[in-house]
Amino acid sequence: MRRDFFNLLLVFIVGFNNLPCVEGEVLCPGKEPGEYCDCAGDCENYPDFCECDEAQMCCGNINQPSPITNPAPTIPSPTDPAPTNPAPTNPTPSPISQPGQFVPIYKDGTGLFKKCKKTTQVFSVTICYTQKAWDKGDKKKIDHIAHVLAQHIDNDADGEIDHPDLISYVVNNDMFMFVKYDESEQAQKPDDGWGQMTGLWEAVLNSCNVPSNRGASDTDRSTWSSAVENTPGSTQCNPGRDATVEEIHHLLADAAAQLYPDEWGTTSSSKAGSLVLALNGDCGWGNNWINPGGQNPKCTGTYAYNDQTCKEDCRIVEGVYWASISWIGGLYTSEYASDIGNEWLMTVPDSSMTALPKTYKNAATLEEGAPDLYNFISDTTSQTHLWLPRIMPNGVYGGKSNDNTNQPVAAPISNPTNDNDEDEDEDEDNDEDCKEDKATQFLFKYKKKKDKYIMKTCGWLQKQKMKKQNKICKKIDEARDECPVTCKAC
Repeated sequence: MRRDFFNLLLVFIVGFNNLPCVEGEVLCPGKEPGEYCDCAGDCENYPDFCECDEAQMCCGNINQPSPITNPAPTIPSPTDPAPTNPAPTNPTPSPISQPGQFVPIYKDGTGLFKKCKKTTQVFSVTICYTQKAWDKGDKKKIDHIAHVLAQHIDNDADGEIDHPDLISYVVNNDMFMFVKYDESEQAQKPDDGWGQMTGLWEAVLNSCNVPSNRGASDTDRSTWSSAVENTPGSTQCNPGRDATVEEIHHLLADAAAQLYPDEWGTTSSSKAGSLVLALNGDCGWGNNWINPGGQNPKCTGTYAYNDQTCKEDCRIVEGVYWASISWIGGLYTSEYASDIGNEWLMTVPDSSMTALPKTYKNAATLEEGAPDLYNFISDTTSQTHLWLPRIMPNGVYGGKSNDNTNQPVAAPISNPTNDNDEDEDEDEDNDEDCKEDKATQFLFKYKKKKDKYIMKTCGWLQKQKMKKQNKICKKIDEARDECPVTCKAC
C-alpha cells in the first residue's frame, strides 16, 4: 500500500513537470490573449484567468516539485514574509503592496459605489468600473488606469502624495474616476459624489505620448527633439494618444479649481482662466470657431475649440491640460502636432525647440507663444501647484516609501490651507520669535481605514535625513507651522 502511494505520487510529480508553465505569465486554454494569468495579482483579482493547472502552479496553489531529492514543500512559519499578493481582508487605500511594486486591489462596489461592478482605491481616491468594463475589458487597461492615477498623485514615485491638501479635498468630496467599456455603454454613475469619466476604449498602453516610449528621456528635455518622428518609429510605441492621462488630469484640475479658485478657477477672472482664454485671439469658440491651423489661417489664436457643448469652464480645463502636457513633452511629435493643429498649436514646450507643425503659421512653442502660461504651468513647487505633473505618466507606477517601512501613505484629512489666509496672518507671524520645542507634535499621517492619527514631534523631524526633512516640510503645513526652525519657515 505504501509503495503504491509513492508510485502514484511519482506519476503526479512527473506529469506536472511536463506541463508548459512560463515563469510570470500563463495563457490558459480557451482564453483570449489579453486574459493571461500573470501569476501575481491575477491569482486573487482575476481568478478566472488562472483556473488551469499551469496557472495554479505559478500562483502557488499547486506546489511545483523541487529538483532536489526531498520534494516536500517548505511551509512558511508565522515569521516568514507575507506572500506577494495575499487576499486582503481590509483592502489598503494606498496602491503600494511592497517597495517598487503596485498591484491594484479590487473589490465589489458598496455604499456610495454600489452601482460599480468593481472598485479600487489609489491613495484613497476611488476608481469605479462598470459591469461591462470589468466583465469585457482588457485587464491590462483596467490596471493601466489605476497606474496612471497613481502617477498623477505621486508623480515623483517616492511613495508619498505630492499634493496632500488637494487629494484630501478629492477624497472628502467624493470625487472619483468612472470607467466605462465603450462610448455606447449606458451605465449609470453613482448617485452622489462627482465622477470624471474615462473609457477603456481610449486607454492606450505604450503610447508615444511618453518621451521614453518614443526613444527619448522622460526627464532630459534635450533628448526630446531627436524623437519627434518616432510615432511609432523604431521604438514601436503605440501612436494612439492615451486619453487616460487627460481625464485624470481633468479630475485634479477640477479639484484645484474648487480648492484654489483665484489660481485655478474655471472663470476668466482666475489666473489660469485669464491666461488660457487669452490664447484664442480672434478664432472664436463653438459655433463661432475659426480653424487656427494651417498655412494661411483666417485668425491669429493658438487655442480654439469647436465643441459647441464646451463652455467657458470646459475650455479652461482643456487649455490647462494642453499646456501642462505640452510642458512635460507629452505632445512633442510631428504627428500629434498635426492631429490637434485645429485646436492647440503649442505642442512644443521650450523656446530652444522648433515649433510644430513647421508649416503652420500660428504654431509656436509654449514658452514663446504664451510665456506667462509657460511660467505658470511649469511652476510645480508652489503650494497651489503641487498637483501638476513634472513627468509624463506611462502607466507603470513603481513608487515606494522613502523610509523603506513599506507602509502605505493615505490621504490626509486635515483642512487644506488657503494661501490668502496665510497672507493675512503673515505680518502677525513675523512679529513672533522663531522658536520651536522638540516635544511639539504635528499631524504626520492619517490612516483612514483605522481612523488613526499618526503624530510626530519636531525632535523626530530634526533627526530625519535632509531630503526627507525637506519633503515633509514642503508638503505638510502643520510641520512648517509647529517646527519653523527645522523647516526654515521663519
